[in-house]
Amino acid sequence: MTAPALRMVDVSAVPVYPLDADLRLSHHDFVAFYHRRYLASRFRLLAPPDVRAHALDLWMLSHEQTPAGTLPVDEEELAALARVDLAQWRDLCRRPWSPLYQWTPYRVGNGLRLGHPVVIEVIAQAISQRQAHADRSARGRMAKRIERLPDTMRKAGATVAMAQDKRMVEAVAARLEATVEGYWSVPNVRTAMEWVALNGS
Repeated sequence: MTAPALRMVDVSAVPVYPLDADLRLSHHDFVAFYHRRYLASRFRLLAPPDVRAHALDLWMLSHEQTPAGTLPVDEEELAALARVDLAQWRDLCRRPWSPLYQWTPYRVGNGLRLGHPVVIEVIAQAISQRQAHADRSARGRMAKRIERLPDTMRKAGATVAMAQDKRMVEAVAARLEATVEGYWSVPNVRTAMEWVALNGS
């Protein structure tokens, strides 16, 4: 229940932080909080109010750190994050229930950071949701490009039959996706059509 021991340790024996060492959540204004889980926890039931307040602050502040979800191991930095002086911080950490309850050291690069299993879980979920949103957006953009592609192919010299050929359109789209970043212009589409004509779909 007390704070993790931050004395000299064999770094090689410390687990590696499971998320990206450079992870930032700078564009995340929302943090998931499992309130029922927290309200039913032994920490919520037994820790004094001032300890709970600092713990909640540190959980939230950890999302702003690099990597996201971690805290420094240095007690002066932790005291500064908690907005207390070092003596107050040490007193808090000596109590039966500490603001660093369940925070343990992890290896990040050549150094150590503190991580919390629930914070890691929440951030991993946030990353997964962010990636899923990015994937959905990318699929939506691609669908719109392919929808407009037959018209662009006609402008690039394709016959009506070519522009209506689903396999041809898909082959041209695949070539464009592989070779063109950004807007699919008429010259880009013409080059892709020529490549498909020479190499097949």
